[in-house]
Amino acid sequence: MVQLVERDAITVEGFSPQLFLSKKQTSDKIMHLNALIKDSLKSLQQIQVFHYVLYSDGGSVSQVEELIAVPGEEMIVPCHYRVKTPGEVQQVSWYTGDDIECLLNIEVIYTSDPKVTDNLHRFSLVNFPEDVSLRIHSVQRSEYQRFCCFVTTSHGEIYSRIGTELIITGSPSPSPFTVTQPYNITGHRGQSVTLNCSYSSYMESDVLGVNIYWRLGNISGPYVYHPYKEMVYPGYSGRTEITGAADLHIQRLEMSDDSMYYCFVMVKLCTGNRKYENIIQYGEGTRLIVTDHAQTESHLYPPTVIFVSYIGFKFFVALVLFILALVCYKDI
Repeated sequence: MVQLVERDAITVEGFSPQLFLSKKQTSDKIMHLNALIKDSLKSLQQIQVFHYVLYSDGGSVSQVEELIAVPGEEMIVPCHYRVKTPGEVQQVSWYTGDDIECLLNIEVIYTSDPKVTDNLHRFSLVNFPEDVSLRIHSVQRSEYQRFCCFVTTSHGEIYSRIGTELIITGSPSPSPFTVTQPYNITGHRGQSVTLNCSYSSYMESDVLGVNIYWRLGNISGPYVYHPYKEMVYPGYSGRTEITGAADLHIQRLEMSDDSMYYCFVMVKLCTGNRKYENIIQYGEGTRLIVTDHAQTESHLYPPTVIFVSYIGFKFFVALVLFILALVCYKDI
């Protein structure tokens, strides 16, 4: 069950310092204050997409803007922090909700506080305190949309203003577009290859943006291409890029690249005033067959074939010379 947490004195930048949430306030009061803050933010019309907040003491927390996931897969939501003094991180908490502003998402799903014993078992930290990213052991279709990382240090709490939006693939409703991939393609070790991917388009006026992702092995496998480079599987880092609309270009092919590759297309659609919807679809996969170029040539021209061809050629020449000799003998 999701726990409702009342944070220690979290002030909202740009508002009166008297406006804060404390442990002594009830949950109803927290919800009321959050509603007031949200209305104030709307009136100020200063909602901007920032991936991190830099604090006066030099500390900062950064998160990626969005991630995609398939129901049932294990995934990691990255959270990177920077502090002046190593070891000053005391606690990390992850909050969820549906609001773009992290301060307005007040339901905690995991905290490193040893006093808390009712963390949700589907979540854990990767390697506290060195890596405070959140591991989701089994993604569910009903996940919250936003995940926010809060790091408590000896100087206070630092966080990213905008959390990570999690977009779940495989929606039960039919997708209004399709993704098409070829069944297989062959490439040679050491060379480059391009895996094609195409998708049906929307009305251009409705599309706010398109993101392309490629995964290895199966639909929940590691990323061989991701808009955020840190999400790319190390073995493919620096070797992949998108060409055309969604084609995957792989450089310096290795024999281990022989596998299935799945193309994911995420379209961000405008659905109203300041409203949008993310729709994801993926293809049926392309099998990349990697061959050794030298072995391919040897298979095409094995020594036995070359030897037989040579003997045949010599026999043909000898036969031609014999026929010419007979013709000359008759003339004589």
